[in-house]
Amino acid sequence: FLWSPPLFDDQNMLIFLAPLRAKMARLEDVKGLRFGGVLGYRYEGFDEMVALGTLIKENAGSAQASLRQVCLGRVDFTQMSRAMFEALVADSGCAARLLVQPVPNSAPFGRRVMIGKADPAMAAKVGEAIEQMPCDRLWRSVAASYRIPLAACRGTLTWAHYGLLKGNRTQ
Repeated sequence: FLWSPPLFDDQNMLIFLAPLRAKMARLEDVKGLRFGGVLGYRYEGFDEMVALGTLIKENAGSAQASLRQVCLGRVDFTQMSRAMFEALVADSGCAARLLVQPVPNSAPFGRRVMIGKADPAMAAKVGEAIEQMPCDRLWRSVAASYRIPLAACRGTLTWAHYGLLKGNRTQ
């Protein structure tokens, strides 16, 4: 498989209910707290703390349910990507009371599309389309609604790109 160019940058975030005692500067700062995770998800750093008994994990069935556990005070915090948080926060029931910060020592990462090697021409078209997406007014509007920063437009979106973005695989 091949990875496309990044659609946008994202980062893993910690989400707490206000008031937060202090900014978490290290993963170890959450020791003794109750962590709301999603059943089946793996959490780098936190899973090790749970195994050692220094962090209590309460599983939920979805990211939305995990965020709701924070709102209800059943857990002290949860972790999810910034894009996921922005998509779910409005329906959380406590958006104004949530505090968000990057996971300590985490770096932003690019959200990409995995493309099969069997069709290199399609991979090239997808890559070109992704690179031109910041030129698309609708994509800019959707990204802005989730507070996703986009790269500057580097040209114009052609009809071939538009057909590919709309799912027309014959372009």
